[in-house]
Amino acid sequence: MQGEIKCGSSKRRLGRVVSVLLLAASTVSLSAAIEPAMAGAGGSTTRVSEEPLPDQVLIGKSTRGRPILAKRQGDPNATRVLLVVGQMHGDEPKGTAVVRSLRKRRISENGNVAIWTVSTMNPDGQTRRTRVNARSVDLNRNFPTKWRRLAKGGTYSGPRPASEVETTAVMAFTERLRPDAIMSFHQPLDTVMTVCDAKARPWVRRIGRLAGLPVPSTRGCVARDRSYPGTLNKWFSAHFPGWFATVELPVSSVVNKSKIRRYTNTVIEISRLIRDRSR
Repeated sequence: MQGEIKCGSSKRRLGRVVSVLLLAASTVSLSAAIEPAMAGAGGSTTRVSEEPLPDQVLIGKSTRGRPILAKRQGDPNATRVLLVVGQMHGDEPKGTAVVRSLRKRRISENGNVAIWTVSTMNPDGQTRRTRVNARSVDLNRNFPTKWRRLAKGGTYSGPRPASEVETTAVMAFTERLRPDAIMSFHQPLDTVMTVCDAKARPWVRRIGRLAGLPVPSTRGCVARDRSYPGTLNKWFSAHFPGWFATVELPVSSVVNKSKIRRYTNTVIEISRLIRDRSR
């Protein structure tokens, strides 16, 4: 991915997709939409007819063929969109618990706000309870922005940028959705952080206050960022006008029902506060 999808000044963002994808079923695949999305990254794309996505979308499959699903709550035509990723690393389970809790909550369909959730983008790792995917790749070192080769091990970057099907599925869906913000859950660092990105800092602080999580100082953030090449955070922040926050929950043993409820409330409150950053 070298750039952003340009959709024109009249676009209504949340989940626009060509009419060929309009299926009667509540779950559809984005495979037919990936080629136009990728083409748009290097040039222009003409869309014949656009409609909101269904409330559940199959955005891709894992290396072992397990589905990666995205679900929407809220206004299907909203121009303010929050994407929540519950899990990238299969041994970090509590973000998926937040997503389960969130999906039980009612989000108004008339509030011009939509929350899209991906419970896990690493279902193979989740099944095996491993950080990495089935090819031993750390998906949060595999995105193309500031990617660099990391040796095989716990944070193996993969053989090349965006080499993994899970990575490209999330990239294609994000290109389509163009969210105004992404909250990505991890463990166990007990903090909220982002790349050295001024547009995200006020939101990181706000999430920290609402969730009761510490926020690190910006001092030395450039040096810290070098330790995290090829992240979803870096890719999204470099190519989209929206902001990104990495929400590092504490260790699982202290994340009780009360904390899950607080983190869920935080997501809902943030969704009400975000602004449309599509232009």
